[in-house]
Amino acid sequence: MACRWPLALVLSAWAIAAAAITILKQPIPIGLPLEKPLPVQVHGALKIEGIAQPVRVNSDSPLGVKGSVSVERPVAVKTETPLQVDGVVNVDAIKEPVAVSEIKQEIRVDVSNDEPLNVNGTVGVDQVSGQVNVQLRDAVKSLSPIPLP
Repeated sequence: MACRWPLALVLSAWAIAAAAITILKQPIPIGLPLEKPLPVQVHGALKIEGIAQPVRVNSDSPLGVKGSVSVERPVAVKTETPLQVDGVVNVDAIKEPVAVSEIKQEIRVDVSNDEPLNVNGTVGVDQVSGQVNVQLRDAVKSLSPIPLP
């Protein structure tokens, strides 16, 4: 009788150890609510290599974007102040007259078709290389020393 209780203690410890090893071999299931995403806070820089789905961003103030951005559909932009554009802007067509208040730099205009380019206002030319064709409306009135009706 005196030898049974140490043997029972050893056998019970072995049974508990075997059960613990069997339980701990498998991952422990943890239930997480899937209705809302997990709150994550990022410290430092974050590099994103690719985005699989469109991302929607709501903001009360304008967001600054660095990098290249492509827009799949036409976008209308209304501002009270002029927009500053850095880079190249391609214009396919101008549907309405454009009012220009001031030109700070030289503008190069290339006309790809044979249609004349109408300019209303004064144009200063410093140098002309090549041939220039001029069409005058009411040439007699402009050259006559007497005002004609």
